[in-house]
Formats: sequence, C-alpha cells, structure tokens
Amino acid sequence: MHEYTYTKRQSSRTESIELQEAMGILSRRVLESGDVNEALKDVYAEGFVDQKRHREVGGLRDIVSDLSRIYESVLSTYEQNSIENWAGSSSEAESLVKENKFKGDTIVSLNEISSIKNLIDRIKFALDLLKEAMRSGILDDIDADELGKLIGEQARANILEMRGLISVLKDAGFLNPHRDRFKLSQNAINKIAENAMAEILSNLSNSGIGLHQNYREEDFGDLTGQTSKYEYGQFANINLQKSVFNAVLRDFGKKPLALKHEDLEVDDYEILTQTATVLMIDQSRSMGMYGSYVAAKKVALAFQHLIRTRFPKDTFFTVGFSDYAMLIQDRQLAESNWNHWVSGTNMQHGLELSRNILRNHKVANKQILVITDGEPTVHMEDGRAYFSHPPSQQTLSETLKEVKRCTREGILINTFMLEMNYFLVEFMQSMQSINSGRSFYAKPDQLGRFMIVDYLKSRIGKY
Repeated sequence: MHEYTYTKRQSSRTESIELQEAMGILSRRVLESGDVNEALKDVYAEGFVDQKRHREVGGLRDIVSDLSRIYESVLSTYEQNSIENWAGSSSEAESLVKENKFKGDTIVSLNEISSIKNLIDRIKFALDLLKEAMRSGILDDIDADELGKLIGEQARANILEMRGLISVLKDAGFLNPHRDRFKLSQNAINKIAENAMAEILSNLSNSGIGLHQNYREEDFGDLTGQTSKYEYGQFANINLQKSVFNAVLRDFGKKPLALKHEDLEVDDYEILTQTATVLMIDQSRSMGMYGSYVAAKKVALAFQHLIRTRFPKDTFFTVGFSDYAMLIQDRQLAESNWNHWVSGTNMQHGLELSRNILRNHKVANKQILVITDGEPTVHMEDGRAYFSHPPSQQTLSETLKEVKRCTREGILINTFMLEMNYFLVEFMQSMQSINSGRSFYAKPDQLGRFMIVDYLKSRIGKY
C-alpha cells in the first residue's frame, strides 16, 4: 500500500502585497471586528482584494468548498463504504476486486484501490488542517504545495498570498507576535487612525465640501523655529529648506535631487488657544446592530490623528458609555467594540466621567462631543446603574443635572444624533436650554464630515 508523508516544505512564494494596501485591509477588518486576531481570521476565511494590483485572493472558505467537492466526487465514483471500511489487507482488497463492489462494471486493480484510499486520506487530512486554521487563525500547518496538487495552482497561490500579507505587516513592525496570537504595535494603531482620517478627507472631497489647505500663517499660531516629520494628512506648511537638506544627506549629494516622503519636514506652530475635548461614544447594543459604532470609532481615530499631527497641544479623550461609562485608552480604541448584551444608554455617567477628566485641564476651551443613537435610558444611584425604557423622569432629570454641572464648569456639549426619534429630539431641546452647545442629526457615514469640519472651524475659524 502506498504511504503518504506530510511535509511543511514550501516552494517559492508569490510576489507580496504592498505594505500600504496590506495595512488598509487590516485597518478595515480591525475596525469591523474590534480585535486584530479576529480580523486576521476573517481575512483568512474570506480572502481579500488587492486594489493596488487589481487581484482577488480567495480565502480558506473557498478552498474548503473546492476540496470538499473533490472529496465527494471521489467517493461518488466508488462505493463509499467499501473504500472507507477497507483495512488494506490483500485478501480484503482481492475480494473487493473479484466481487466488483464498485459502481459500474469497471474492475480496478489492487494498486488503483490503494491509490484511491491514499487520495482520500490526503484530502481528509488537508480538510482537517484547513478547518483548524479557520478556527485558530494560524496558517503555519497548511501545506500550500499539497493543496496545489489536490486542487490546483490557484489554491496554492492564495495560501502564499495570505502568508505574504502577514509577513509584510510583521516585517514593517505593525504586527507583534504574542504566543500564538498577534498584538497591534503603536505604529499600527497610528496607521489605522491615519487611514481613518484619510477616508474622511476623501469623503469630504467627494462630497464637494473640501478642506482648504492654503492657510495663512496666523491660522497656525506663532512659529516656534522647530520642525517635525511630516505625516500623511497633516495640515501644515512644508519647510523646504530642511526637507531638501534631508534629501541631500540621504543621497550624499547625488544629482538629480529627488525629494521623498521621509525627507519632508513641516514648520511647528504654537497654537495660542488650546482645547481639551472628550468624545463620548454610545456603545449600547443598537449602535452595533445597525453599524453605527464602526462609523463612530473611525471619527474618534481620525480625531486622534488630527490632534496628534495638527494640534499637538490640544488634548483628546474618548469615553464609551452603555450601562456604565469608561475611559477608552488611545491604544484600546481601534480594538474597542459595542456592548453586545446591553441596551441601556447611560449618558449621565458619561457626562460625569467626561467632566471629571476635563476638570484636570486648565485650558480656555473645554468641550464634550456626544455620538448617540438614543435618548438616556440609564442613570446612576449609589454607584449602580438603573435602566428604564421608555426613559423614566428620574433618568432624564439626573442626566440634565449633569448637563448643568458641565455648563457651570464652562464645558460646551455638542451632540451628534444618529436617530431622530421623538424622545431623543425632545431631550436634546432640554439640553440646549441649559448648555449653549448644538445638536446635529447625521447618518453614520456623515459623522466625519460633520465633526471634523466643525472641529477645524472652531480651531482655525474656517474650512
């Protein structure tokens, strides 16, 4: 009987995906799933599209489907029970041949029976490895060359493409291996925030609004005399002298001189009026059920990038709230998620936490930006959350008391509503009678357009 030996040996790899494209694919998946390892499992299962090279890479689910069809085809050609129950002894094999147990009238030889049994074993083994990879998110045990022999060259190429995607991200320092899982590096988190900002800027451009980037010097504040590295999407003036000097050092004065992205430096300005902002994001179940949380998270990440690159002396925090409110650290934001089990919206606790955060910042402008799709339905009593829907009068009263406290401490509250139900609109009117902030209605895909433009107008007086 022929024997099959498994080996991890792989032949040459295909051309790897470009880093920018790979990070874009990872960014989108992380924002949707809320976890980098779940995001990678999704990529493995579904495959991805390399927009840069206009090619589609099939995932493990497609490979399993193709291999399962081949498996069923082999079994349909021969009597399933005869093949699977055959123990491999010569007497049993000869008996099968003499009694013609296979479909049709074709008599097969002992060697053919052995080859069929070997093929079935190989397919079953490959299927087990593929299903385990989909469960675990680890591709290391899959033999791409063997899949190429069983299915075809495309399956082999797809496995190598997926491995290439991970290799590119690891080599760039965006993915840090941690046991059998990955963690996002700080550079990866910054890149996800940058991609979120770039997407919003693109939407602004496509909508015809645009952001005017030919600012006057007084829009930026006073020059400090220092420069810093340019980051994509940064609103600033390029310092040509320092940028050219960097290019000369990089190429040792070779001609012709070519400026590259890494050469660019921008003038640093001192923003005279500093702003401290808390973005409150509703994390209740409805935000996830209708896809609103991903849109809100993109806005928060875009704010992170904007303030880090354009207004470094401003401060920015993110608070999530559902039944309770909690501070979401910058490193946690990209992988944060909505609360799958809680319907409540505890705006009172969110405002209280935000107010306490802003109290520690002695700046001229303090503001809370609220993203929500529902009216307050939870309030705090003795440190515990109490839920009621429709909202109880006590919940509304306790939340408005917190609005008054914020107002007394000079905190502006602007609210971005993703729904226009009666209770929410009525509550917004009550808020505006206390606080001079404004309320906006926006669809999830319009959040960035409204919030980023509004922030820039408040900082530099135009857009």
